[in-house]
Amino acid sequence: GANVAICYTQTGSLNGSATGGNGPYTFQWSPIGNLSNPNIANPSIINLTTTQICILTVTDANGCSDIDTVTVIVNPEILSSVQSDSVCFGENGQFFTTVSGGSPGYSFAWSPITNLNDPTAQNPIILNPTATQTYTLIITDSVGCTDTVNATITVNPQIIADAGADVLFCFGDSVQIAKDYGCQVVGIVELCSWLAFQGVENLTALNKGGTADVAGVSVTMVNALHTSGMTGKDGPVYLGEPAGFIFEIGGKKIWHMGDTDVFGDMALIQKLHGPTMAMIPIGDHFTMGPKGAAMICNEICDFEHIIPMHYGTFGLLTGTAEDFDALVTRGKVHTLAVGQSNSF
Repeated sequence: GANVAICYTQTGSLNGSATGGNGPYTFQWSPIGNLSNPNIANPSIINLTTTQICILTVTDANGCSDIDTVTVIVNPEILSSVQSDSVCFGENGQFFTTVSGGSPGYSFAWSPITNLNDPTAQNPIILNPTATQTYTLIITDSVGCTDTVNATITVNPQIIADAGADVLFCFGDSVQIAKDYGCQVVGIVELCSWLAFQGVENLTALNKGGTADVAGVSVTMVNALHTSGMTGKDGPVYLGEPAGFIFEIGGKKIWHMGDTDVFGDMALIQKLHGPTMAMIPIGDHFTMGPKGAAMICNEICDFEHIIPMHYGTFGLLTGTAEDFDALVTRGKVHTLAVGQSNSF
């Protein structure tokens, strides 16, 4: 009869028959391995892995016989594997499937389809799984042969962070914050000496022009025009000169001017250190106002991005971000609300 094609190790059947002669007929197939019953016309082929020629001998009631052959063609084995995934709670996962062999032109069917972005994709994304789940993939090649493989998405237990109750610190509580949380404190030498006497341990003392690496951030102290001290129980306490800082993070430099007035050497500071972003006080009364801050941006320095600060916290600080923005003609002003963040 006609050749028979079957899939690798999968069940097929032989289709023997007889006409002529005098029935009834007896059937004998050989070789008999991989046949469910070699003595019937249509035995099943079980777990055959290589192409094989089967011989059928048919004998009628008179003892006459005839022989025919059929080639059982075993299609190539489909070779597949799937890389399972492990994710944190709330993250997406993905299966990665490799497939070869068989007859190329594969299709894919995943089950269950829960959380899959496309259950017919070779490498589907598992969207926001909340529990560990095993999926079954059936791969079908171009001649209809299949292979089945399982893959598991493991979802690790959800982490619930608890920072504790809100903590209120009053203005001037830097010492308490540093002691409670072990913060790295960077300041001018006299200020750091005073803080050390208050029990603060994690200190980096600098002076103007000096640079230190603090947790991977380059911190440079630069000049500022302001006062610098506090009122203690016995009167004023000198805490060193006022200063600003230039921070370098990821190749970007930002100048936090602190509280200051305008001074011409700001141009030298930018020329030497190259900050392209600046945080500038604009509140007036205790610092410069919008007019002086705008002069820095328009005439003395050249910043790409500018953030106004130290304004609007109490009545004496009359400078506003709107007035400042209206006066700036060079650089982009970014006015941030409390708690707001921005990327640029």
